[in-house]
Amino acid sequence: MKFRDFKIGTRLAAGFSIIMILILFILLFALKNIQTLSDQTARLYNHPFTVSNAARKMDAESIAIREKMYLMFVHPEKLTPSQILSILSTTQ
Repeated sequence: MKFRDFKIGTRLAAGFSIIMILILFILLFALKNIQTLSDQTARLYNHPFTVSNAARKMDAESIAIREKMYLMFVHPEKLTPSQILSILSTTQ
């Protein structure tokens, strides 16, 4: 039996079904790609913040070390031995 031999309703239903199946496959493919793109965007967005936060933390720690060294060497008379020991123990 040829496709032209079917009734018009059957042919319309078959054509509509084929189009709907194609749309479904395209939709699934698009959703998969959107998820992949979302993951890559999140990774791109978060990575620089991780690096900059680590650099900021290192900078803050180096400033704290500088301040403590300044207190210990420039103004040693202002610190008691126990304060010096506490400064040395917190600088890690």
